[in-house]
Amino acid sequence: IGVTYASDLHLHELVSDPFQLTVAALVRHRAGPSDAWLAGLAYASSSSFFPVLPTLGYVHQRAGSPFRFDALLPHHVRVVYELTPRLYAALGVEVHGDKWSVRGMRQILDTRRDGGAVFGELGVAALGAIHVEGRLGLSVDRYTLPDAMTDTTNRLSLRPAAFAQLLAVVAQD
Repeated sequence: IGVTYASDLHLHELVSDPFQLTVAALVRHRAGPSDAWLAGLAYASSSSFFPVLPTLGYVHQRAGSPFRFDALLPHHVRVVYELTPRLYAALGVEVHGDKWSVRGMRQILDTRRDGGAVFGELGVAALGAIHVEGRLGLSVDRYTLPDAMTDTTNRLSLRPAAFAQLLAVVAQD
């Protein structure tokens, strides 16, 4: 379960407008001592694809190995290397599609961001199931932005942008 708050998307009609919710439910099936398959559903309130999306994944990690490969399609593929029992690093590729509503002069307009990103990640097991992760990466996106004065939208070409993220993740193996 994830909740995001974007203060610049607040429309003042509803207090919940700037909040975006993500929920995923996955079932893992061991396919052997080093492999597992995942299947499930993910819901993202800001998704520009489908709000509810089926997911299929694969995880490979040999017993005692610090290396793990995981793919959760259609969202991401990443490799993780455990540096110490509490510290890990990862490289990954992910796709995303987000939509928001913003106020125009006379109507509500849709804003979109569709694209993908490559990133490096450093994570630490902070306390129990809580992990803190820092990410740096490059995102390449196509935006559809509103022109609030004319109540129209403009679709822009692909644009690269660097990003940094700090995440608190609650995950239980």
